[in-house]
Amino acid sequence: MNSVSGTGKIISQNSNDASVPADFGLVVESVDVAVGDVVGEGQVLCKLDASSYENEIKDLNSQIASLEKDKKTRHDNYNQNKQNMENLQNSGSVVTEEEVLLAQQLYTDTQTILNEKQEQLKNYLSQDGASETDENAVKLAQDIASIQADLEVRKNDYDAKQAAFNAVGGTEQYLSSLSEDSLSSYDTSVNAAINTIQRQVNSLQERVDAATITAKSAGTVTEINVTQGQTYLGGTAVMVEDTDHFYVEATVSEYDIPDVQKGMKAVVKTDATRDDELTGTVTFVSPKADASQNSLFDMNSMLSNSSFSSLSSLTSTSSSDNATFSITITLDDENDRLRLGMNASVSIVTDQSENTLSVPYEAVYTDENGSNYVFLQKTKKDENGKKLNYSEKVPDLSMK
Repeated sequence: MNSVSGTGKIISQNSNDASVPADFGLVVESVDVAVGDVVGEGQVLCKLDASSYENEIKDLNSQIASLEKDKKTRHDNYNQNKQNMENLQNSGSVVTEEEVLLAQQLYTDTQTILNEKQEQLKNYLSQDGASETDENAVKLAQDIASIQADLEVRKNDYDAKQAAFNAVGGTEQYLSSLSEDSLSSYDTSVNAAINTIQRQVNSLQERVDAATITAKSAGTVTEINVTQGQTYLGGTAVMVEDTDHFYVEATVSEYDIPDVQKGMKAVVKTDATRDDELTGTVTFVSPKADASQNSLFDMNSMLSNSSFSSLSSLTSTSSSDNATFSITITLDDENDRLRLGMNASVSIVTDQSENTLSVPYEAVYTDENGSNYVFLQKTKKDENGKKLNYSEKVPDLSMK
């Protein structure tokens, strides 16, 4: 039997790190588990203080409610005015000069307000660092959209009343000039503003939800990197791992890796499992050597150095290093003596011969000439017929 040896670690088949993006910058409100705790999927591991996000959501929802209320009021007023005009038409009433002048004044006043708001927005955006997405800019833009829609209504009202005053059947003309187009334009502007705010609410709500960090799967807490009161800046907050199902992550030298293939049988030994040999199968063979700070010299660093005198030492160091390749061995059976992170020695069976005897590696010795031998346990009888155990050296072994 030919085999390839390597060393590795016992790794969990299912590990998940509980974390949130680093830009949250929230304070840890509570840590709800301890290392060694067994947790279920979805169980709360720790909580971040998301009250700042919740306050923002509350303010934004208030803005949405205000816009919705304003939209409803405008629709109610429109419907009421339309009904009033219909009643006026049915009653045969005419539009008076005072009504025309009042409509003109309302239109002029609304235009003045619009000009002032547009100037405020222009001045705000001219400031350094100001953006159209800033809260103040968004609010001004919403006000302008609302006033523009109102101005359109005022203009239509004024034009209609002027026409009605100047002609016979003025009330009928006034009614015919009333259109839902202006109301639809207003709705479009308000709905766009509401959708923009709602997207902000949804984004903040996602952060609030993520601030309660939960286990992605059942397992045992093996690592906690946060404490109550600290500002969380990203990375693994809590690590949860399956401590019942393992695989071996090992390395094999560049000399032996060409002989290793997926599907090959392997034997794994650890100190904890004593003389027990755990069997498994190679399920992954890396196509690339493992990264090593000494295996390759850094070309960028070499070029940035004003002197090239270190080139020869870099290359000589590189040539002397023995690259290693990662492999994964999936164990056939569980073993209750295994623990995460244990060291393991592995032997991958690359070739197997029939009708051969095998002995443990520890039982094979090598003499000064490089020849392999073992001791064979035998029994014989002494002159009194008593059985005696003794060892006989068996030389010239052929190692596979």
